[in-house]
Amino acid sequence: MVKREVGVAVIVAGKIHDTRLASRKIDKECADMVAFGRQRLTDPYYLSKALEGRCEDIRWCLSYNQGCIERLRFVFKPATFSINPECGEE
Repeated sequence: MVKREVGVAVIVAGKIHDTRLASRKIDKECADMVAFGRQRLTDPYYLSKALEGRCEDIRWCLSYNQGCIERLRFVFKPATFSINPECGEE
């Protein structure tokens, strides 16, 4: 609905972890782009794996918000993820 009403590019974000869902949003002209935040932190190689058809190797964001949102906003520490313990230790 937003894309029909505005005359600018629309980027969707939030809880879209699967590239197939992202592609459907773009194909249906619901959005021009999809932003991946926590999914990229969970698995930095996520998009490469998806392009190579290696979906079974992807570490998926579980949207627990444990280690990311509360650490960044309330504790002021680097994000961490139970699925990717290396995150925040770069």
